[in-house]
Amino acid sequence: MAPRSSAVHVAVYSGVEVYECFIKGVSVMRRRRDSWLNATQILKVADFDKPQRTRVLERQVQIGAHEKVQGGYGKYQGTWVPFQRGVDLATKYKVDGIMSPILSLDIDEGKAIAPKKKQTKQKKPSVRGRRGRKPSSLSSSTLHSVNEKQPNSSISPTIESSMNKVNLPGAEEQVSATPLPASPNALLSPNDNTIKPVEELGMLEAPLDKYEESLLDFFLHPEEGRIPSFLYSPPPDFQVNSVIDDDGHTSLHWACSMGHIEMIKLLLRANADIGVCNRLSQTPLMRSVIFTNNYDCQTFGQVLELLQSTIYAVDTNGQSIFHHIVQSTSTPSKVAAAKYYLDCILEKLISIQPFENVVRLVNLQDSNGDTSLLIAARNGAMDCVNSLLSYNANPSIPNRQRRTASEYLLEADKKPHSLLQSNSNASHSAFSFSGISPAIISPSCSSHAFVKAIPSISSKFSQLAEEYESQLREKEEDLIRANRLKQDTLNEISRTYQELTFLQKNNPTYSQSMENLIREAQETYQQLSKRLLIWLEARQIFDLERSLKPHTSLSISFPSDFLKKEDGLSLNNDFKKPACNNVTNSDEYEQLINKLTSLQASRKKDTLYIRKLYEELGIDDTVNSYRRLIAMSCGINPEDLSLEILDAVEEALTREK
Repeated sequence: MAPRSSAVHVAVYSGVEVYECFIKGVSVMRRRRDSWLNATQILKVADFDKPQRTRVLERQVQIGAHEKVQGGYGKYQGTWVPFQRGVDLATKYKVDGIMSPILSLDIDEGKAIAPKKKQTKQKKPSVRGRRGRKPSSLSSSTLHSVNEKQPNSSISPTIESSMNKVNLPGAEEQVSATPLPASPNALLSPNDNTIKPVEELGMLEAPLDKYEESLLDFFLHPEEGRIPSFLYSPPPDFQVNSVIDDDGHTSLHWACSMGHIEMIKLLLRANADIGVCNRLSQTPLMRSVIFTNNYDCQTFGQVLELLQSTIYAVDTNGQSIFHHIVQSTSTPSKVAAAKYYLDCILEKLISIQPFENVVRLVNLQDSNGDTSLLIAARNGAMDCVNSLLSYNANPSIPNRQRRTASEYLLEADKKPHSLLQSNSNASHSAFSFSGISPAIISPSCSSHAFVKAIPSISSKFSQLAEEYESQLREKEEDLIRANRLKQDTLNEISRTYQELTFLQKNNPTYSQSMENLIREAQETYQQLSKRLLIWLEARQIFDLERSLKPHTSLSISFPSDFLKKEDGLSLNNDFKKPACNNVTNSDEYEQLINKLTSLQASRKKDTLYIRKLYEELGIDDTVNSYRRLIAMSCGINPEDLSLEILDAVEEALTREK
């Protein structure tokens, strides 16, 4: 369809007279009473998308004299600026030449311009769908046939007047300012601003309710207002899945396209359907990858997490979300965003689906037979090509024109580097190969070999990836356990330090007191150990004397300070020389002395060993409890319990067994 005429005419919007003309399909206005220009419309003519317009308006336009008109003013709404500021803005972005009909208009001559002729036409019944659909009943062939029926010259007055009957608030803003394409062809030609046929625009005739109008106003001017308050507590009559623009988009489509996470969560809380489709059967997740908003805000991971169950959806053209991602790479500035979207979705899929299911989705063909790899190769988006190949994308699948991704890769290989560089600078070239990596730019023979080897290489890589993932999961589990143990240990140490700090704080002399107690305990232990050794020495000497009495007249006497010694006894020094009444000669006496000395050394060694056993055994409440139990069983006092009684008890118990 031919664009509207650029002739200037007088129109009235919301009671305000303006000079109006259509430039590149955009309605450009100049107010009659003061010649102010609409800066928003100037930026549309300069091909700025919605986020770019918002940034320019905030940083450059709204810092000076301006007037914002929004909410219910239709095409008239936008940011209005004085005439000279509007001219400067058009000059800055190099659209002053194309806008000369409205900019160079002489006001005196403009007074002679007749008002725009309006023709009446019977209003068609509204066919505007009030809710999103699943799937769209409007096929691309239908749209194509409608377009073919339109005249190839200028628009007829009847059609033009019918367009003027569209009274939806913000309708023109939706057509030109919305970040959503207006037709299926817009995916392949993002900058196509041709006017829609009357049959399509008729869908706007049903007025929006107050909730839909408020939501649409927020989406069109998010920088100028807050989220509508009714979303925080949705009223019963709020239809969250209703259509709010002429392309069948719901509020969720808009929120996902803008990457507005808070709005998405509020809509989902109000029971928004994540699988709702527009007229082309595109889901909100598909819309989120067509634009770079989610890449600029780095919010796509959160959007994908909320909408991941719709990853496998396809639209009326049989295109999956991968097709929508790679189609945007025809614009070089969007390649980085497409690579980001691809990586996020592939990583998500490989974590929730078997690898063969991921490969099946990657190799899906649309109605034209194109795979996502073929489209990426055709657009020269080598970063996206490499990402898809790493997931076993098949470069040998032909489309309906019998073209394959391999052929496009080989064609890119044969192109001179200078040609590739020039293509990379063309903003609308469908064959921009600026992203081709050096590994692909190789001699033709090696390229053929590389393409043939891709399937086997991909298969090996997939096996290696699976083994790596398995081992990585095991190591991660081990690491988690080790970290948990480490954390528990650190927590215990921390609690101990806290208790120690608390004790030291409450008792400043705590450390010194503990050292004194430890020192006293060690001294007591040493004294008791020495006393035990002396006692054992005395007991053994006593037993020795008693055993020798029947056989000899040897008498052993203790020195007066025996029990006060702390370093043991010595026979040669501490015992009187015995009488040798029964010893016949001195040689026999010497032998007995030597034998006795030897026995004494052995006894001393055994004594030290016994002391060690006593030290290790210790005497605690358990031993005393056993003593009292045995004494009560025998009917005696615990103090009267002796070894002889214990031996008798043990013998009796053994005999009973």
